[in-house]
Amino acid sequence: MAVHRNPFVKVNITGGPFILIDRDGVINEQRSGYVKSLAEFVVTDEALRALVMLRRAGFRVVVLTNQSPVARGIIDEEQLKEIHKALFQRVEEAGARIDRIYFCPHKPEDDCVCRKPKPGLFIKSKQDLGINLEETFYVGDEETDILAVRAAGCKAAFVGKATGLAATPDILAENLYEAVVKILGMERQRMKNVTAAITESIEIKKKLLTAEDLLETILKVAEEIVRAFRKGGKVLICGNGGSAADAQHIAAELSGKFYMDRDPLFAEALHVNTSYLTAVANDYSYAEVFARLVRAKGREADVLIGISTSGNSENILRAIDEANRKGLITVGLTGEDGGGMGRLCKYLVKVPSNDTPRIQEVHITIGHILCEIVETRLFGADG
Repeated sequence: MAVHRNPFVKVNITGGPFILIDRDGVINEQRSGYVKSLAEFVVTDEALRALVMLRRAGFRVVVLTNQSPVARGIIDEEQLKEIHKALFQRVEEAGARIDRIYFCPHKPEDDCVCRKPKPGLFIKSKQDLGINLEETFYVGDEETDILAVRAAGCKAAFVGKATGLAATPDILAENLYEAVVKILGMERQRMKNVTAAITESIEIKKKLLTAEDLLETILKVAEEIVRAFRKGGKVLICGNGGSAADAQHIAAELSGKFYMDRDPLFAEALHVNTSYLTAVANDYSYAEVFARLVRAKGREADVLIGISTSGNSENILRAIDEANRKGLITVGLTGEDGGGMGRLCKYLVKVPSNDTPRIQEVHITIGHILCEIVETRLFGADG
């Protein structure tokens, strides 16, 4: 395989986003025979419009094309280079850009690794440019293009009539312009999904600012943790799944450090001993895994923080119940409904949402707030 670089590109083109495009029949008019000269190479208006759209949207364009006329002796590589040089210039003059062209110069019977439907051109462009093939579209007009796309792990856009294809493309379009419109529409929708998630997270956090009871509860929890540490106690934290990660995160901030270089604090996430966890789950039940550790480790001066987005996780409720029996201060981090935690915890911090990911995002924010307050009260100048 070989590559022709755009002489107008003076910077490193890695990083993308990228779009991969076939040449003949997609960018230039398809001929009954091979393109043998500049006179026979005609870039379509629709292709130029599409390439302009891609450049304005910030995409890097890489062409992957089979060019067996080289091996057949119809044209030589120097003539092909001149055609591609003219293509680079024509596209640049239109206000667009093709960044690079990878081509296979072999005949089908040469059994090379680069001729589509084999994925060699895709793999080479990935190696050179760092392209994430799984997130990248290839636009082609032959069945071999779609087969190569599937072998490479790309997304497939097909230009032309797709009747009888062995593999189904992700997008069908009449020409490159229509394909690009659809691809950019999908990209915009993906971006909307990202911005929607961020907006939702922000809006929920904004609700905290006006929830005075909730803010007051967070402050009271911080003071309880400060009192526990001053009395030589500790903080035990438990949760499942993402909440287990949050438990471990908060424990790490307390036992390591948050902002200050200071003495460690005794904080422990109760799930971290996997031998214990699996043994108790197997010998008793998963519902008992945290309660037994609270029974073993919990003391009256300690604080137990149970994290459950639903407020109904059985193993968390049993741990809180056990902590109450042993005289620990019990804190629940949960969602809007509160669940069974509401009847058990001394302090209940309810995030105003029923969406699990959004609740967990706020839980770690609350965890950070608690860590900062505790660290400042214990080790700050005014502590």
